Amino acid sequence: MLGQVAITIIRTMGAGALCFGFIWVGVQMVRSPAQANLGPVAMVSDTASDALREPFLAGVSGDGPASSQPAAPTAQADCDSAVTATPRAGSLVMLTISAPCHADAAVRIRHNAMVFDTTLSDAGGWSGLVPALSATATFGVVLADETLTATTAVADFHSHSRIVLQSRGNADLTVHAREYGAGTGDAGHVWRGAPGLMPGASGSDGGFLLRLGNGEDAAARIAEIYTFPAGHSTRRGAIRLSIEAAITERTCGRDLNAEILQPGLGGDLAATQITIETPDCGGTDGILVLKNILRDMKIAANQY
Repeated sequence: MLGQVAITIIRTMGAGALCFGFIWVGVQMVRSPAQANLGPVAMVSDTASDALREPFLAGVSGDGPASSQPAAPTAQADCDSAVTATPRAGSLVMLTISAPCHADAAVRIRHNAMVFDTTLSDAGGWSGLVPALSATATFGVVLADETLTATTAVADFHSHSRIVLQSRGNADLTVHAREYGAGTGDAGHVWRGAPGLMPGASGSDGGFLLRLGNGEDAAARIAEIYTFPAGHSTRRGAIRLSIEAAITERTCGRDLNAEILQPGLGGDLAATQITIETPDCGGTDGILVLKNILRDMKIAANQY
C-alpha cells in the first residue's frame, strides 16, 4: 500500500449536488489493480477561498502563453497575424493560425472555459481540430503582443455530448470512457492509448478523445476532451467515465491540480476544480482511479 490520498473538490460553476468517490490503486502498474483504502474527501462550496482556487487558475486567467519568455516578433515586411475557424463534422472546428512574425512562439488558445498551450511552427503556423463547447464557438489565440479571435457557427453542436479534463503537462491525468459496458481494453474503452475513431472514418459510431496542448512542456496547459455522438446513437445505454492519474517519480509526493468541464444539471457547462494529494515518493508506482467525479453519460436511442 502506498498510503492514502486526499482529494479537494471545488465546484466553481453550475448548480446541483455532485456525487464524488474514488479508489486508490497503486501496487503495480496495471490497468485493473486491486482496490485499497480511501483518503479523506473535502467538497468546498462556491465561496471557497482564493487560496483553494489558485492552484489551477494561476496562469489560466492570465493573458500570456505558457512560455516564461515568449518569442519577440521578428522584423519583416508582412507581420499580419490571423486565425480562422471552420466547422467540421463531429462538432469540431478546424482552427488555423498564421503568425509569420512569431516563429516557434508559445501560444495560448482559449475557447469558453477551455484553455491549452501549444507552439507555432518555424513559419509561425498551427492548425488542429478543436471540439466546440458552444453552438456559436469563439476562439482566442494569445500571442506575445496581440490576441486574435475567430468565431464560427457549429450546426451539429447539440448532437454531441462531451467532457473536458484540463491540467498541466506534468500531471499525467487522463480520461477513460467505457461505452455500453465495455471492459478495460475492450472495444468501446476509449482513452489516450485508444482514442477511438474520428468522425467520418469507417465504423466511427462511437466516442473519440482528443488531447490538445504541448505535452513536452511540463508547465503547459493540456486539455483532454471526450466526445460521444449522442444525437446519432441508435443504442440506449450508459458511458462510464473516470479519471486516472499515473503515480510515478514525477507525480508522487505533490498536489495534482486539474479542472473538469462537464454539463451541469441545467445542461450548461460547469467547471469543477480538483486537487489530488498523491502518496509520498519511495513507494511502488501505480494508478489512481477517480470514479464518480465525472458524471456518466446516459445515452437514449434515437429513431431514424
